[in-house]
Amino acid sequence: MYITLRRDEDGMAKLDIPRVLTEGKIPENAKYELETHMAYIIKKYGL
Repeated sequence: MYITLRRDEDGMAKLDIPRVLTEGKIPENAKYELETHMAYIIKKYGL
């Protein structure tokens, strides 16, 4: 499993989320970890 970040011409990146995370079920602990990490990134970069 991997996540790909692609940089556009304006210096912004697009995030490709692996299908296994979007199409299937994942353990509750994994869901919690992903959600809290994404919240941290959103806060850190003011997104």
